[in-house]
Amino acid sequence: MADEFRAGTSTDLVRWLATAAYPHSSLITEQAMQRAASEAFDRYAPRERSSRGACDTHRYNTQEPAS
Repeated sequence: MADEFRAGTSTDLVRWLATAAYPHSSLITEQAMQRAASEAFDRYAPRERSSRGACDTHRYNTQEPAS
């Protein structure tokens, strides 16, 4: 984008390129954040996968300590 702008590409084309690139870059950011959160939680409290696919971390926060 910056190269196109510096090269003197028309403002309309640069705006179109930015608009077209935004959803893709947002998706990449969202996926990276999901992976980072999963890796951070799985490191300390690996969870069993439920058939519904729901997160089960609440069980780890409310479980009684082992005797």
